Amino acid sequence: MAEMTAPDPERVHALLVGIEQYPHMGDGQLPGAAADAMRLARWLRRRGVPGGNIRLLLAPLPGSWPELNTRAKELGVAIDPVTSRDQIIDRLASPPTVPDGDVLYVYWGGHGVLDRGDRRLLLCPDDSAERRSLDLMDLRDYLTRPDVARCRRQVFLVDACATFVQAGDRRPDVAALPAGGRAAVEQFLLLAAAAGQAATQRGAQRTGAFSTAVMDWLEEHSPGLDTDLDALVAHVKEHFTGHRLGNRQLQTPVTLVIKRLGGDDVEIWERPGAPGEKRAKRAPADRSGGAGVWAGGGVLALVAMVAIVAMFLADRRGAGQKDEADPAEAPAVSGAPVTAPSPTPSPSASASRSPSPVASSGTPTAPVQAAGAPLEDGELCAGFLPTTDAPGVEEKACVWREGTAVYMRAYVRAASRTPVKVKVYLWLSLRDGNKYLYPAGGVTSRDVTVGPQTEREPVTEKVTLPLKPGTEYEVHVSTKLPNVSPPNAPNNPAVTGHGQWFKY
Repeated sequence: MAEMTAPDPERVHALLVGIEQYPHMGDGQLPGAAADAMRLARWLRRRGVPGGNIRLLLAPLPGSWPELNTRAKELGVAIDPVTSRDQIIDRLASPPTVPDGDVLYVYWGGHGVLDRGDRRLLLCPDDSAERRSLDLMDLRDYLTRPDVARCRRQVFLVDACATFVQAGDRRPDVAALPAGGRAAVEQFLLLAAAAGQAATQRGAQRTGAFSTAVMDWLEEHSPGLDTDLDALVAHVKEHFTGHRLGNRQLQTPVTLVIKRLGGDDVEIWERPGAPGEKRAKRAPADRSGGAGVWAGGGVLALVAMVAIVAMFLADRRGAGQKDEADPAEAPAVSGAPVTAPSPTPSPSASASRSPSPVASSGTPTAPVQAAGAPLEDGELCAGFLPTTDAPGVEEKACVWREGTAVYMRAYVRAASRTPVKVKVYLWLSLRDGNKYLYPAGGVTSRDVTVGPQTEREPVTEKVTLPLKPGTEYEVHVSTKLPNVSPPNAPNNPAVTGHGQWFKY
């Protein structure tokens, strides 16, 4: 990898996809995914890349259009709206004028899942129960066709979840891109999440955690197009360091570096044993080179095995959603949607703290922060515990803070593969449990259908009540079947459910 030789801006092209709207996915919208793609377009334009070299395939939420149109006009780029997988495939079909240059940037922001065979699937705007999607590796292979793109170096940045498709779920409907000839191409892929993980979406900021980490670094440290990809990887690795839940890594960006067709191997960057240490898995021939080489090799026939290997870029990692959230954010970008109005997650420098298991409401067994320390930016959670009014369902209470804003959050999951409809209730009290505080007039509730992976879909409620610094509060969650009476929290705040306390 190392630093790319500065290409002529006229010979740099980009294919940028940002999908915010999934009409058939309920609460699975991703506000900000289109803006993340636009931000990369801005970075390219400011480095001299012609607007005509940048293709923006966007599926924005209706409210995103005014700002996106303004930005596109300022940058001199055109937005190509897409609302379905077929439209995306049509746009990817052999263009009248094939991009011919030195570097192709490919960005994809949207929902994703990991299918059997460890295929990374990118969900399209018309995704439904059939999981209408494209295979990332198929897309990567398609872009080696000389009648589609003649760019010998290609950089992929993919902000999508890699959560597992469950055994009982319907197999995804994966469209095959047209086959054709292939050319010798070097490809570098930086992916937001490792196998089984979700990628966080920061709903409050309307951006992905991974996308923000990448773009922050590019804007600050890459004034030209001679980007040091090693340094970018190191930054993203460090950014997500410490984002854990107990012993579980929440979000771990990974890299794949695939050399030209005539290369010797596929280089897989794994979790280093110490900061700065790199290890490459090679097969079958040893690889010469290193410094100055931005693509580390691999016969493309080996690509199928690449996704099988979980490649970690960090010695100690952090949290992210698209599984559990990036400390300063809330979960979102996965094949599973995030419940609005979530301050959904994606990249930020704040580190998540260790979880605080709670035996019952108001009884934390292991506070997640130093005793008496105020809650910092990020997410603080109890452990999953069984509910009393929804058999087979588990819940956990969390609090998420960003600046002065505080959000109550509940994660719910069910052991059964059969979806279970429940009501999730959230409220806030003083930590001692004797005074109900919020929401005014009674607890807030959301109808949720839960399954084994539903902990990736938090129910989130912003606390609009002014909180006092130094005061200890507690977020409560209670999950019940729809026909069970709601908790009488205003009269008895700790009567049921589970909780997580925090000091503001």
